[in-house]
Amino acid sequence: MSDLNRRRLLVYAGVAVLVLALGGAGYAYLSYVAEHSRGPDGLPDHRAVRASDLWARPVAKLYYPGSKVVQTAQSDQSEDPNNPASGPARAETLLSTTADRATLEAWYRQALASNGFTSSSPEPTSAQPVDLEWRRGGREYFDLRIDSGASQYRVVYQVTR
Repeated sequence: MSDLNRRRLLVYAGVAVLVLALGGAGYAYLSYVAEHSRGPDGLPDHRAVRASDLWARPVAKLYYPGSKVVQTAQSDQSEDPNNPASGPARAETLLSTTADRATLEAWYRQALASNGFTSSSPEPTSAQPVDLEWRRGGREYFDLRIDSGASQYRVVYQVTR
């Protein structure tokens, strides 16, 4: 092999190593941005929202004072943004309380309004179970569900795409 061919081979190998290194660095940077980038609502905007993202937000643990946690459930958003059937990220809590439903409704209406949520639910009648929904921005929802005469209620905080 001549000196010229060796030099060409070394140059090509050097260029290949440089391209691979730059590609790896670019991938690492984009992965970091996707993981840590947040939209104006403080939620991830370049990846699916995880339940752990929700539990870190105060509204996910917005419980009427004195309520006791009975059960929690959670789910992450689907990783496939093009799937119309993909579910939202969800943090759900079943709570017990001695407060009556009118007190719970009034407290949640005030607390959520002060957190920037607007109600999209009509006032329920006293004979039917309570299922109220509030919305903040384009993708945050908070649901309050109280069965008639029950000492338990459920709060659901969810985020869609």
